[in-house]
Amino acid sequence: MKHLSTRLVIGAFLSGLLLGQAFAMEDRPISKAARDVLWKGAETALAGCSRPLPAPRCPGGALLRASKPQVLQDNNSGDKFSIQDAYYPGMSFTIRAKKVISLELTGPNWPVPLGLTVGADGALVRQKLGRPSMDGTTGTVQSLSYCERENCVAFLVDAGTGRISRVSWSFYYD
Repeated sequence: MKHLSTRLVIGAFLSGLLLGQAFAMEDRPISKAARDVLWKGAETALAGCSRPLPAPRCPGGALLRASKPQVLQDNNSGDKFSIQDAYYPGMSFTIRAKKVISLELTGPNWPVPLGLTVGADGALVRQKLGRPSMDGTTGTVQSLSYCERENCVAFLVDAGTGRISRVSWSFYYD
């Protein structure tokens, strides 16, 4: 879990190479708008959900299921922490030590800053956020990722419809 976002980035890059698809990784800063969506967007999607998470009901829908919190031990520090997954219609997330470390939206009922919700025109992503730090296409899906350090927000765009099909955040937890 500790290096989930790094594994996702490396996995996507290697998958693209193995499948002969084009992936481009850039080592440049992301725009202020992209930084705001990266750092504040997950909280926007969860706005209105009562705390502590997982809430029985959020504005986008009712809790479908949640895993039982598991208590694990950090291999480096020896500290104990809890981890839990929660699923709602069109949204899922993982909580580690009471902080959201990953969040995935697959339905339009969950708000994303700048109108970049699931179902929105995929061209809006580059228009509003600028050039991604990583992009690529696998099959009929284009991935546009905006990352700082090991923290990322990724927009998956269906090439057939040109619409955003998934938005996901992954945060490094140290």
